[in-house]
Amino acid sequence: MEIGDIRETVRTRGHFVEISARCKSRVLELLEISGYRLSNVMSGVFGVTGVTILSGLLAGRTPEGIVLAITKTEGESSRFRGKG
Repeated sequence: MEIGDIRETVRTRGHFVEISARCKSRVLELLEISGYRLSNVMSGVFGVTGVTILSGLLAGRTPEGIVLAITKTEGESSRFRGKG
């Protein structure tokens, strides 16, 4: 691989990171407009739990139903690890 190719790859990756950041920012903005301020209560809105919440909202589930499903799932997984 030539130096020029490496530079182009790094620039392209940087461009994709910028696009990803803009898309995430837009999603957060749309959520806040809709009355969901997930960023105030979660550190990683785009982590596993955040994506589960977003998927539930897109599927038309209530926030309460989503939280209940998440806590039930987390409780079951902790039993397998011997913590509950």
